[in-house]
Amino acid sequence: MLPQVTARLYFGHAVEDKSMTAEDIAHFEQALAAWDGSYESKTYEGASHGWTVPDNPVFNPAQAERAFGKLKELFSETLR
Repeated sequence: MLPQVTARLYFGHAVEDKSMTAEDIAHFEQALAAWDGSYESKTYEGASHGWTVPDNPVFNPAQAERAFGKLKELFSETLR
C-alpha cells in the first residue's frame, strides 16, 4: 500500500511491544526507506504497548508528551 500513500507519516513505537517487536520495526522501517515518501519513525524508550493512553496502567507521561508534540508538529505543518 505504501506506493499509493501521498501523505506525510509519523509512527511512534513502544520499545516494549509484543505486537510490534524491534525486528518488526526494523522491517517496517526498511519498507518506509524504500518508499519515496515523507515519514518519521521513532521508538520510545521506557514505553510499553498502550503507553500514550492516560488511563492505561502502562501510561508513560514523559514519552506520551514527546509523541504528542511530534503529532502537533506534523498537524501544524501539514494541515494549514
